[in-house]
Amino acid sequence: MSFLSILTTLLLIAVASASSSSSSGPILLPRGALSEIRAIIDTQHSSPTQNVVDINTLSPRGGAISATASQDSGSKTNMKPIRVCFQGEAGAYSEKSLRELLGKNVIAVPRPNFESCYRAVASKECDYAIVPIENSLGGSIHENYDLMLRYDLTIVAEHDFRVRHCLLTKPGLDVKEIKFAISHPQALAQCDNYLRARNITPIPTYDTAGSASKFILCLMHIFT
Repeated sequence: MSFLSILTTLLLIAVASASSSSSSGPILLPRGALSEIRAIIDTQHSSPTQNVVDINTLSPRGGAISATASQDSGSKTNMKPIRVCFQGEAGAYSEKSLRELLGKNVIAVPRPNFESCYRAVASKECDYAIVPIENSLGGSIHENYDLMLRYDLTIVAEHDFRVRHCLLTKPGLDVKEIKFAISHPQALAQCDNYLRARNITPIPTYDTAGSASKFILCLMHIFT
């Protein structure tokens, strides 16, 4: 059942350029930067065979942005798909947001927490990260403000994403029978009034999509 619709603003971040690395805090790239990234994606030879990858299979990039073709050949077949990391598991709101922003021809890389996203970009393991920064109901995501000051990364773009929270339950269950709700702390905070009104106890976990996945696995175990 769907019970809450809110707006979240997410930032796309990348390694700061050499000319801007001496400045403190994040730097907003000039207008057109996002268009250039999209153009690189659009000119790639083909869609990646995997659009979500296992983080354990990744190795650091050799350059700041690896989606451009090698200089000696100039062939589109030598282009490597852009890798964009996000906090959570496959299916998380942040992954859906990066698909809205950049399309399907990028590799989405799930990460366990926000700092690991920043670290992946700083180490060039990923080309970009997409992280939430503001929420129309929950307010600022302070952790990501702090991380922007800690890491020398550049804000490439921002994207407003419509979040629609849903309560996933066993088929046929009455909402009055629900005692607990598991999800990411931000999602639980955004749904606080709804949960309180129904005496549902929130249990924080690291991810919304991960919570849904665990619940479905539990149901499969119960009914098999």
